[in-house]
Amino acid sequence: MLAQLFTSFFKSKPVDLALPNKMIDLIAVSEKVRNELKVKLGQAVSNPKSFYDFKGNFYLSDRGLTYPKDADKTAKFVFVDTLIENGQMAEVDWKEEEAEMRFAINQILRAKHYDFIVSQDTVFVDGEDTLDMITQINDKELALAGYSLQSVDINSDSYVFTIVPISQAEEVRQLLMKF
Repeated sequence: MLAQLFTSFFKSKPVDLALPNKMIDLIAVSEKVRNELKVKLGQAVSNPKSFYDFKGNFYLSDRGLTYPKDADKTAKFVFVDTLIENGQMAEVDWKEEEAEMRFAINQILRAKHYDFIVSQDTVFVDGEDTLDMITQINDKELALAGYSLQSVDINSDSYVFTIVPISQAEEVRQLLMKF
């Protein structure tokens, strides 16, 4: 989990944000979003309670997180929800329609100012597995244009992903696996 990953970096004072900052620098393309994430993640690790309302409910999204029970998940969801809010990450349901997946992928590509969008034409049959569709769009469209879709496991029935240049894909994949 991200909180555990960050905890390993925060054992000594001052807090070492080198690895989390590297992940942010690879995934977030705008300086504004990078700075926002760095501040929020530092806060999420040092004071996770600050992301919960007076009733103990996580306030960035409706994920059912509560404090103190989910304090160790706070940094991960601050990261994910901040990127989603800024269009640089997307979340699609496990049974999402292809058109909605393509829209989400193109939203990320536009937000990151990449010079490519995936086709908006549907090519899969109704009821096809969402993960298979995402994988095929990645392999047959994004990869050919030099991009790679990278996912984050949030232990739910949805898929959360971002898109990075293919040259950064393996490094980003390794970092995201540590969530």
